[in-house]
Amino acid sequence: MTLRDAKAQMSQLIVCLTLFVMIGSAVQAATTHLATAQTLVSNLLVSKKNVYGSSPSTILWNGTSSEARTVCATFMSLLLKHTYAYTDSYFSSWFGSTSPSAALYHDTINLQKGFQKITNVTQIQAGDVFAIKYFDGVANTGHVMLAAGTPHLRTATSPLVSGSTQYDIEVIDSNQSYHGKSDTRYTSGQPGGIGKGVFRIYADANGAIVGYTWSLENNSTFYAPAAHDLVVGRLSN
Repeated sequence: MTLRDAKAQMSQLIVCLTLFVMIGSAVQAATTHLATAQTLVSNLLVSKKNVYGSSPSTILWNGTSSEARTVCATFMSLLLKHTYAYTDSYFSSWFGSTSPSAALYHDTINLQKGFQKITNVTQIQAGDVFAIKYFDGVANTGHVMLAAGTPHLRTATSPLVSGSTQYDIEVIDSNQSYHGKSDTRYTSGQPGGIGKGVFRIYADANGAIVGYTWSLENNSTFYAPAAHDLVVGRLSN
């Protein structure tokens, strides 16, 4: 091997190592808010000071003495602000609001403003943001959740939707109920507030999301995009 060849190989190795470090750093940054959310869920199970509500929405980040009063969108906003030190002015420039609604999260992901939109269910990663916009006239604008894992292909159970494949995925959110009987809010006897449960996604043969159910229960209602449109975004700010 000549000196020129050795230098060329060394340059290639340096490039590969640099890319590896950059990718690793990006993955770590993209999931820092997930680690923060998981710790909060655990701490709230200890403190039992965890309610679903707004006006005001607050989170006291204080270890096992943590407290939370949130709805879905305020939980997500407070989580991101706490984790990444985002200011109200930053949120205003990003969303047009210091406290965006679920529908505004949905629309911002669709615009890919600060988010990379994920359109294939198999590409969903832990830390991605789920935003649902409701079009069926209900009082809430929608719902926001955090992917706490990756989707798992599952044997289809009721409700069955022709031409679709079912996936289950752990999510963290704030809501007034729970995602099935394995949900932390169900098992702890605290039905509302921040917790972790299992959500079901339906996808077509190409992996495009065609609907969801709130849980894996057979009586969980299926929602198609025309009524409740689910989009997935990965932080890119």
